[in-house]
Amino acid sequence: MNHIYPSYRILVLYNSESSDSSVLSDAVAIAKKINGAIDLLSVYPYKAESTYSNQLTLMRSIKSSKERLKSEINTIIDTIEDEENLPIINSSRVGEVTHVVLEHIKRTAPDIVVLGKKKTRTFAPIQNSIFDLVLNNHNGITLVSGEKKSLFEQLHWSLGFVDRVIDNNSIAKVLIKNSVVPTTLFQLTPQCNESINKKVLLYDFQENTNSSLNISQYITKNKVSLLCVDRDSLLKRQDKHKYKRILNNTLINTETPLMVFPNK
Repeated sequence: MNHIYPSYRILVLYNSESSDSSVLSDAVAIAKKINGAIDLLSVYPYKAESTYSNQLTLMRSIKSSKERLKSEINTIIDTIEDEENLPIINSSRVGEVTHVVLEHIKRTAPDIVVLGKKKTRTFAPIQNSIFDLVLNNHNGITLVSGEKKSLFEQLHWSLGFVDRVIDNNSIAKVLIKNSVVPTTLFQLTPQCNESINKKVLLYDFQENTNSSLNISQYITKNKVSLLCVDRDSLLKRQDKHKYKRILNNTLINTETPLMVFPNK
């Protein structure tokens, strides 16, 4: 890796109260694969002003929260930098989460934004407000980290794609080049006529209530490390809600990280 001249910038959105710890380890794994630099943004949402007796109390609370958050994150970062020799930029902010995230994405223009999973059984990996916020306001790649299935712990990655193998993106090309052969392709769209070569293993599914369960079984069987899909499939399809639900249930069943690529 070239720390002085990284090829890509990776933004990690980290919430110390709800994010799974794999979000940062997945970002480190990606950075090492593609020569990326990591920018970690941690946001602590402050309470409404009405909960404080005066402005001074509010400001003291914000300052205390920010210092506590920064100290906690720095401890994690120092460990990673020492063990992986990978520098990480840390930005700790206190404020309204949506505003801070959008402002940071606009200002830094990352190539990849990494999201973690909340520590709750009812959380939907790609059916939540933060995922939608990033997907609709970020022009690059979005990565939803796995939970128990961390990319960091896997030396050799096996890639899985939904409906088409994404080979027109520079990061996708690097990942494909350095992954296990064959690549796995899961087709959900009947009219999709993908040109298949010997390096792609195809599974053709009909979109039904059991699609997510069927895909999950083959993800496990083929030891797929990272599931990839193009952005338009989540935003522009007529049946996007059904499609998104299938993917969401698949991620819950397999705990596999999902990478969403832009269509350009």
